[in-house]
Amino acid sequence: MSQFTQKVAAWRDRFIQEVDGEQGSLILDVLIGMAIFALVALIAVSAVDSYRQHAYLTSVTSDAQSIGLAVEAKATDSTYPASLDDAAVESLGQHLTKDDTVSAYSTDGVTGFCLVITHDDDAYAIYDSTQGGITTKQEGSGLGLSCTVGG
Repeated sequence: MSQFTQKVAAWRDRFIQEVDGEQGSLILDVLIGMAIFALVALIAVSAVDSYRQHAYLTSVTSDAQSIGLAVEAKATDSTYPASLDDAAVESLGQHLTKDDTVSAYSTDGVTGFCLVITHDDDAYAIYDSTQGGITTKQEGSGLGLSCTVGG
């Protein structure tokens, strides 16, 4: 027997188990192992998606709170901004988290303002100064939402 053939035979003997005189249970063992691995992977992906959604919600809430406070601070010095877009946020000294955007803003110019911060289609938060801060934070699309002061 050649050296190569001996190595192949040793490899085969090491990986093929005999169960009650039958060979070939290795394939069944591998399939069961793959099924268990797939189940664990499915659970892990689900958990990661849940953590991601929570991170998006935390992101928009934080951005809405910090931008809301910056607008309040500006209003004590002058008036509420007539409009608020991403560039205006930068002029207030604030920075939006990546993929977050100001999707709606309204003010009556005197008593307060309302703004909506969204993260793509994943989460949104609404800040209303007349109601004391964050009024709504939720997973899901906030695109197309509008807000009214005090509403």
